[in-house]
Amino acid sequence: MTPALATSATQGASPRTKAVCFLAVGLALLMGSIDQTAMSTALPELSGSLHTNLAVATWSIIGYQLGQIVAMPAVGTISDQFGRRRVFLWCLALFTVSSLAAALAPNIWVLIALRLTQGIGAGGFIPAATGIVSDVFGESRDRGIALFTSIFPIGNLVGPVVGGFIIYHWSWRWVLLLNIPIGIICVILAVSVIPRSQTIPTVRFDFPGLLLLTVSTSSAMIGITLIGTSTALTDVVVSIALMTLGVSAFVALVWRSARLENPILAVRFLRRGPLLRMNFVSFLYGGVIIGLSALVPLYAQSRYHLNPLEAGST
Repeated sequence: MTPALATSATQGASPRTKAVCFLAVGLALLMGSIDQTAMSTALPELSGSLHTNLAVATWSIIGYQLGQIVAMPAVGTISDQFGRRRVFLWCLALFTVSSLAAALAPNIWVLIALRLTQGIGAGGFIPAATGIVSDVFGESRDRGIALFTSIFPIGNLVGPVVGGFIIYHWSWRWVLLLNIPIGIICVILAVSVIPRSQTIPTVRFDFPGLLLLTVSTSSAMIGITLIGTSTALTDVVVSIALMTLGVSAFVALVWRSARLENPILAVRFLRRGPLLRMNFVSFLYGGVIIGLSALVPLYAQSRYHLNPLEAGST
């Protein structure tokens, strides 16, 4: 790195650029996190509107989460190769366009596929945006990243309330349509203020690792969902087989990642005590917050027959 680049990377951007840049990426993160749980209040109306049952309709949420899980580690490497600004814009555009398409979905299967695409877009702009905040904030990157990451749990918590309000006054499709103007605003802000970042074209992408991560995550999620919705012997056997496949794929992923320099899952960092403990706490926190945010509104509507706004506020 040249002295000029080193100085720029250390000092970061001007205060105005920092503020507008943070607004662009922060608004995108808030939009993606709200969308993760806002649809939970829509499940009863959604299942009736698309003529399906709640077990199938729930996959509109699970598909979104699956897309996020797969995309986040993959896009971290891709953004280094092609530039964080470019990847952020492409993922934001993918999220916005798929939101429009999902709002117009004619049936539940199209909706689930588009929600998966939405999740890939949302999971993609999160690591790219984190890198952008690091670049723009320079020496104060720690505070910038800490403030940026605090947006995600806030969005998860307010998502059911926002979704309940929209569904109470309009319909579940407007939960998705709301992303269109917000996404366009984020794109305009990002294009105008986010600087181009340096690329690292020599990094080799771990495609087998991504495949193992996808198989592990999707198999485990399908297996757990299946065993929770059916007690038939065939479904129980299939769910156990899927969960076994998921665990096996994850073990293979860990074994492979420990032997690569640039794996899709950096296992070597998890061997450090403080980082391992922090990730474990984040795992428990995410499971509780996202799980409760998604399930409590549904339970409130099914058990106590509350309207979407009341259920989302519980």
